[in-house]
Amino acid sequence: MSDKISAILISQSPPTQGISPYQEMGERCGVRVHFCPFIRTKAISEEDFKSHLQNHNMGTGLIFTSKNAVIHFFHLLKRIGSRLPENMKYFCASEQTYLQLKKHVSPPKEKIFSANGKATDLLPILEKHRNEQFLFPCSHTRREDIPSFLKSMGSKYRELKLYETLYEDLSTLRIEEYDLICFFSPSGVSAFWSSFPNVDPKSLSWAVLGPTTGRALEERGCILSVESPRPHVSSMVRALETRIRQLNRS
Repeated sequence: MSDKISAILISQSPPTQGISPYQEMGERCGVRVHFCPFIRTKAISEEDFKSHLQNHNMGTGLIFTSKNAVIHFFHLLKRIGSRLPENMKYFCASEQTYLQLKKHVSPPKEKIFSANGKATDLLPILEKHRNEQFLFPCSHTRREDIPSFLKSMGSKYRELKLYETLYEDLSTLRIEEYDLICFFSPSGVSAFWSSFPNVDPKSLSWAVLGPTTGRALEERGCILSVESPRPHVSSMVRALETRIRQLNRS
């Protein structure tokens, strides 16, 4: 592995229009930036979504732990022509999820709550609102933290298995062309290793968004070169640029 960075791989889809902040960062740092999604999500049908909402009370509190959950929930809500109650409260596990939510709703500040990046950071906030009736839109492979906590408090809650995560075919990806790969979810890590089970963790630099993604890489023997969010560096783009400049200057 070279100490200097000349090419990075962002494990997301390329921008559909305009220039991505990652591409702008690449131009500033003189590095090549490529995009390749490692995973994709598939939502439940409109019929199943509508049936769930018709058969159950919407509740008074929505819990979101990922941007994908927000995207699929509001897309399906719009497709079936339904609306959320005005008294609904919103609980987000991270700033990224919070910002995605704000694209769809604009509740009063006292009705929206955000943690610092981990589902476990959301637990003290949920405890203060234990009397809400929670709806938890999530993946088919969601973590156990939040359901177990709500159950331990005796809170009323329902899960809505909203989407499943599928691995993309990475067989044509030439990882030897990159110096650094950027991951955004533990599922992305699993997808990568399912295609490259024999990759040497020391052969590449690794960048991660979020502590759970970081742990997924560390469990595979990787040493993290870039982590976001960090104190004073909340953006992955900024974290990448700072680290690339450090390495390429040495």
